[in-house]
Amino acid sequence: MLKATSTLAGAKVVTIFISIIRTKILAELLGPSGFGIINLVVSSTDLARVAFACGLDGATARKVAEAANSGDPYTLDHAYRISSKTALLIGILAGASLAAASPFLSSQILADPGKYWWFGFGAASLVLTPLLGVQLAFLQGLRQTRALAVCQIITSAANAVLSVLLVAWLGVIGGIIALLPLAVV
Repeated sequence: MLKATSTLAGAKVVTIFISIIRTKILAELLGPSGFGIINLVVSSTDLARVAFACGLDGATARKVAEAANSGDPYTLDHAYRISSKTALLIGILAGASLAAASPFLSSQILADPGKYWWFGFGAASLVLTPLLGVQLAFLQGLRQTRALAVCQIITSAANAVLSVLLVAWLGVIGGIIALLPLAVV
């Protein structure tokens, strides 16, 4: 248990360090207003993700752990299939809800109704985000802490590189566009 906890804690420290570096670079590239705009869109996307996820990650990890302890591969396969289908459904519902609310959010949060499509990128990213949570919860439920830690570090590093490159190339719009491929990474 101590080994698993230290592995995941070490991965968390690395991902936080990567996040700090990414944030510093993005803040330098975008300036305060550009960085703030991206954070408004990302925060709105995160709110929709949390509102629709309803603890699916934790429930998946518990079900997978139970299935793994039973030793029945059918039960494990069933838990994975149900969790994956549920995650896709949740992702589609969350994405559709954010897309429907994007004109309102754009006019209220960004004070520019024409930038509703910025929230559309966040909505599109929500389709796959719950599935990522299920994949990571599956690793957690199988007690594959090393694989889970490696996935988190690789994802964090790829996220940082991709978002910095898109922002350097396209500016604020690059930060918004980065939401979609980041969900796939």
